[in-house]
Amino acid sequence: MIEPIARPTVHASVPTDWTILIEAVADLYVEDPTHLTPETVCQRAGVDRDVFDHHFGSVNDAIRAWYPLAVDRVVEQMAEIPDLDRLPLQDRLGTFCFMLLDLLETRLDFVRPTYRYHAAGCGSPFHHRLRDALKVELSAADVPGVNYVVVDTEAARFVIAESIVQMIGVWLEDESPDRERATALIDRVLALLAEIMTNRVPQKTVDLVRYAVEAGYLPLDRVPFIGDLFRESKAEDG
Repeated sequence: MIEPIARPTVHASVPTDWTILIEAVADLYVEDPTHLTPETVCQRAGVDRDVFDHHFGSVNDAIRAWYPLAVDRVVEQMAEIPDLDRLPLQDRLGTFCFMLLDLLETRLDFVRPTYRYHAAGCGSPFHHRLRDALKVELSAADVPGVNYVVVDTEAARFVIAESIVQMIGVWLEDESPDRERATALIDRVLALLAEIMTNRVPQKTVDLVRYAVEAGYLPLDRVPFIGDLFRESKAEDG
C-alpha cells in the first residue's frame, strides 16, 4: 500500500513579508524593470531593507521566487477540490496544469519576459517546486501499485516537471485564438503521460509471474530473496 505523502509547504494562504516582496517585484518589473532595485522593492512592499536581505540575495532571486509561489497557490487550490484523491491521474494532472496556466495568465505581462530566464531551467526554484508538488499530484487511485516503482521516483518527477515547463513555454508563444493549438497539445501530452503511468501491463505481468510461481511452473520461489517476497505476499493475502 502506498503511504500518503505530505503536501509541500504552502505560503499562499496568508500574505507574509516574503509574498509581499515577491508581488512587489512583479509589479515593479512590469512598470519599469530598469529601476528595479532592493530599495524600490522595499518601498513598494512597505518593509525595511533588512527584511529583503533576509529572504533574497538579489532582485533576480525575488523574481525567480514568484514561480514556486505560483505552484504553492495551485497546490492550495487543488487541496480544496472535493474527492481529489478519487480523481484519475489524467484529471489530476490536467487540473494542476491548467490551474497553473490560469494563474500565469493573470500576470502575463510579468511572466512573458521573465519565464525563460528565471523559471524554465531545470535547476530553477520553479522546476524544483514542481517536482515537490508532483509527489502528491501523481498519487492517483488509477495508478497500479507496481507502477509506483517507476512513477514514485525523482527521475520520473523530473521528466514530468520538465514536460510541464516546456508546455508552458509553448503556451506562452502560442498566438492562436485562446491559445487553442497549445491547449490541444497540452491535452494530448497529459493524456500520453497518464496512459503511460496508469498502464496495467506491468501489474498484469507481475500477476502472471506470481501465478506461475505459485502453480509450480516457475521455480522462482526457490531463489533466495525472490522466494521470500513471494512467500510474504502469499501470507499477506491469506
